[in-house]
Amino acid sequence: AIDASLCAGPGGPPLACPLAYVAAPHDVRPMAEMWVCSHAFYALSTSCGAVSARELRHGLGWEAPIEADLAARQLRLVANTYQDAAQIQVQAQAEAGAEA
Repeated sequence: AIDASLCAGPGGPPLACPLAYVAAPHDVRPMAEMWVCSHAFYALSTSCGAVSARELRHGLGWEAPIEADLAARQLRLVANTYQDAAQIQVQAQAEAGAEA
């Protein structure tokens, strides 16, 4: 199940969602891994609890490491988001200075 408050999923950062979703195991990763793959996977709901059984994690494909290209893409998206936010802040400060 996908956490209704954090629909981190393919194509974007975590977003507020009105509904919980169900996704295939190969489309989901544990919440602890979202920092490195939220652009490509849905987050496993924290209400499900931790999946600690190694055999189950292996069967669901969650023991496999995140591929390097996915991690690199995630870091690039984070950097782009930071740059966009910094540019917006600089523009807002410039506009505030021009009004003063």
